[in-house]
Amino acid sequence: MAKNHKSAPRQEADFLIEQTRLAKLAIKTVLEEMEQNLARSADVRAWAARYPWPTVATAAVGGAAAGIAVKSMISSNGKSTNGDGHVDYQQVPDVHVEVSRKQPPEKKPSALASGLRWLATGMATAAAEALFAATREQLQSTLKQPEASAPREPATSA
Repeated sequence: MAKNHKSAPRQEADFLIEQTRLAKLAIKTVLEEMEQNLARSADVRAWAARYPWPTVATAAVGGAAAGIAVKSMISSNGKSTNGDGHVDYQQVPDVHVEVSRKQPPEKKPSALASGLRWLATGMATAAAEALFAATREQLQSTLKQPEASAPREPATSA
């Protein structure tokens, strides 16, 4: 009877070791699936297939912004820069500075800013919906599996 009493903790330790291994395996599997779902939700081709007009608008705005940025870097628009450092002090006018408080002008959002805000909100909403749908689908499929079955082994890439 003493022998059987000593083997019970050993059986419990083996059981706990196995449960720990299964828990680690389940966590690894869930993390891999989350990574795959995030990679799938960041697929530009899928976004373009599901939301073609917002994708075209995003590309157009991105292209226009890149064009403006490149143009501003290349062209100086007639403005002088720090140049050669030569200063003709006879041509420099006297400077008189007056300081007075002025009311800041009311700033109304431009049509471009409003459009960009609309586009960013739409893209964020679509991304959140896609992530939520993928997570809901994954949870539903996980909950439908029988509890007695062990988690599946993660696929190894060779």
